Amino acid sequence: MISNISESKLLTLIGNLLYAVGVVLMVYSYRYNTKVMGLTAMGISTIAPNEGSAEWKRRERLRKVSDWLFYGGMVLTFIGVVAQTMGALIS
Repeated sequence: MISNISESKLLTLIGNLLYAVGVVLMVYSYRYNTKVMGLTAMGISTIAPNEGSAEWKRRERLRKVSDWLFYGGMVLTFIGVVAQTMGALIS
């Protein structure tokens, strides 16, 4: 089946998939970031947990996951856009 697909269509298809996965990762990044920020994201001032406490470590872990998802999503989105552009240029 793949042998019947032209190179330009294959690049466009791969680009679409990478773009979609990148956007989904960035949406999940926002979800994790909201868990980290909690009520602060709604504009309510809260007291930060004590540094080194279990809550502090949990929030740091969630923040790191959020950052990795966001930057990974950005990279995949960029690669997807480049692949789509290359597929359109060679068609």
